[in-house]
Amino acid sequence: MASSGTQSASAGKRSISKDQDVRAWYPAACERAQQMLQARNWDHARQLFEAIDARLPPAHAFERAVVLERIGQCLLGASRFDAAMPQLHAALTLAQRLAPARAVGRLVYMLHAALGDGFRASGDIEQARQSYEAALAAARNAGDAGFVAQAWHRLGKFDASLQRDAEASLSYAQAASAFRALGDFARAAQVLGEKGACLARAARPAEAIACYREALDLDARAVPSRRQLQHSCALARLLVGSAPAADIRRLVQHALDATAALDPDAPEIWHAFGVLADVAGIQADAASDAATASALRAEYLLFHGLHLRVPQLFATLASLGEGKSFGAAVVLGRLGHSLRLAHRLEQSVRFLEQALATLAQAPEAASRMGLAAMLQRDLGDALLALDRPAAACHAYEAGLAACTATQDLAGQAALRDRLADAARRAGATVAAAAAAVPAPGPMPESAGFRLTMIDETAVSYVFDSGLLIDGVPESRQTIWTPAGGANVGALCPTLVPFARSWADGDSTTRFALRCEEPAFESQPGCVLMRATRREVAVAGAVAVLASLLRAMDGEHTVAQLLDRLPPPERCVGDALLRALADAGVIDLSGRAAGRLLHTLTKKGVLPGGGLDRDAVLHLATDGGHRAYAGAPRTTLGRSIPAELEAFHAITRERRSQRAYTGLPVARQPFDALLQIACGATGILNGASRDATLRAYPSSGGLYAVEIYPVILNVEGLPPAIYHLCPDEGELECVRPLPRERLIEAMLPAEREMISGCAALICLTGYFPRHERKYGEGGYRMLVAESGHLSQNLILAATALGLSARPFGGVFDALLNEVLGMDPSQEQFLLAVVLGHAMPQPSS
Repeated sequence: MASSGTQSASAGKRSISKDQDVRAWYPAACERAQQMLQARNWDHARQLFEAIDARLPPAHAFERAVVLERIGQCLLGASRFDAAMPQLHAALTLAQRLAPARAVGRLVYMLHAALGDGFRASGDIEQARQSYEAALAAARNAGDAGFVAQAWHRLGKFDASLQRDAEASLSYAQAASAFRALGDFARAAQVLGEKGACLARAARPAEAIACYREALDLDARAVPSRRQLQHSCALARLLVGSAPAADIRRLVQHALDATAALDPDAPEIWHAFGVLADVAGIQADAASDAATASALRAEYLLFHGLHLRVPQLFATLASLGEGKSFGAAVVLGRLGHSLRLAHRLEQSVRFLEQALATLAQAPEAASRMGLAAMLQRDLGDALLALDRPAAACHAYEAGLAACTATQDLAGQAALRDRLADAARRAGATVAAAAAAVPAPGPMPESAGFRLTMIDETAVSYVFDSGLLIDGVPESRQTIWTPAGGANVGALCPTLVPFARSWADGDSTTRFALRCEEPAFESQPGCVLMRATRREVAVAGAVAVLASLLRAMDGEHTVAQLLDRLPPPERCVGDALLRALADAGVIDLSGRAAGRLLHTLTKKGVLPGGGLDRDAVLHLATDGGHRAYAGAPRTTLGRSIPAELEAFHAITRERRSQRAYTGLPVARQPFDALLQIACGATGILNGASRDATLRAYPSSGGLYAVEIYPVILNVEGLPPAIYHLCPDEGELECVRPLPRERLIEAMLPAEREMISGCAALICLTGYFPRHERKYGEGGYRMLVAESGHLSQNLILAATALGLSARPFGGVFDALLNEVLGMDPSQEQFLLAVVLGHAMPQPSS
């Protein structure tokens, strides 16, 4: 007996010792794991909790149940629902075996709630509801009023997600009452806001309005938060049409001011501007006089623009990675500009100063100076609105210096005016030149005329997100100066298409040119786009210029035109022709029409339809194809001849995909693709030499479309730009692949797709070869040839189990530069994207 008693005492001591050991490490280990869980580092947190579980002695059932519940939460957070459910069930089984206690009851509540989340995420709605109801019962059994309130709230959100608005409203009412009894007015207000949304969706506006008003009363009693603005906006939308617009506006404006004071960067602020826009629109429609209506419509446009634009700006800023200083400066500056329009002046100054600091990290360039001028102008405007004229003067002076450096006359004029106004308000004087436009200089004696180029440039910044930000238009004037050049006597000049000319007084002739093809410039974080419209003024030499213009038809050479002039005027005529060519008024390429045809088909040269995604889908499905009502019809046979079965299968399998996996394409199918789609198929015997025929038709057998496979991820081929020699069946590596510049040459909406493809097969038009036979009017046949080629490539890729699609979403000038094209000889026409497509969900 004594021995047995000794053994029991020893066992008890060991048990106490183990308990003490667990208490020594368990709380700290759980706290570390919980920190990882709260940081949403699901895998790391799960590993830490699993390590704790492995160390726990078998007797510690409660602690093990807690740890298993935490592991289940980690797996739910990682969307591993199948793995989470066994852990949660095991924890629940352990907890239900424990003696009743308040802590055990709370754990059982949490486990039922987590199981409900798991069932809901897995799509088992009935099991989810049963688990949530069990959680409510467990909270009641535990006597925990806070958990009871949470359980009702969870049930309400569950029913609301299924649009069971009546059931959700009842649960929300119970939750709000419970939170209010606990003195948690913030949670009660939140629940009432969610209940109001359910009632509004259920077309019960009067009850929803009462609910939101009650929520706002509770918001006033709780700690100030952004929720008040959310509730005010929701209430305002319900009141539109039933309450005075001025009252609705005051409601939103009051909450807007309170939220801005609490958190100036709160995203709800910009949603509120959407409500204010709607109210301004209603007030404009009801306005009795034109001036008031016009002012309110302008306010509507401003508020609506802020509502849509500012969240997009913040999202774009968040998406810019490291080293994108130029793009970040553009977005920060536009945010500062928008905040000034929204009368958030201190914020505006902060963002604009941050934009200038960010821009200072960008590489030196003229484009950086132009952006700096815009930012300094906006900063000066914000500082002046804050009644800080001295600081505004410094900003305007810096902007004026930048405009002077870039010779932007319009910018100089605007900043001089602003600077003078700020100086007056600061009680100072400003030594700024009075005139923005320099006085015309004397005519060059050697030329006998003065040619001035006046350029008006629209500046835009294009981002990967699809965001387009308008910059400040620029204006420059340049006086042509004679310079040596190549002999152009054999060239045939003609006025560029769409040029207009007129006499401006007795001694000046003016030319207005069509807006140029936009110039694109890659910058860190965005693409800078400049579209310039030029006017040219020629002072003097009126008679000589008129004579040249009358005879200039694109067929007579420069030498022939000059021979028509009296000998004393030939030097002036030669200088005039050179000056007009330098200014872009006349074309000396001999292919003005061909250049125009190609230019007009590039992105951004002519305006498109401007359809958004939904409008495009509607257009594709509206059935509005050509049909002849009343014309007799004949039904086509549906049988497929054996000879066409394989081809039929390929044409039905082909689909254009946008999502590519980034996986490599094997070398053997890639080589086969090029050989089958583009390779030599025979010989055409000629009188002096034989011509190789290829797998696609070409007008006149010229094969003037060149093929440049840009390899991104093909096994056995280093990434580079290659040129295909179809007749020899060889690839020649023509230049290294600047991958980042290639992606930047794509339109923003296309960059993700191109990043995931294995190859981009670029088709270019080699104009001199084609036009020697067909002239400039043969351009459509060149385009048709690229279409024949692309269809061959796409069908061959489909037969090989690859995905391919035609593609033209590029900035032409940037891609031509990447490919190494001489634009006067050769330019991009079309491309074929090749790779492995992401699996598509079965229909």
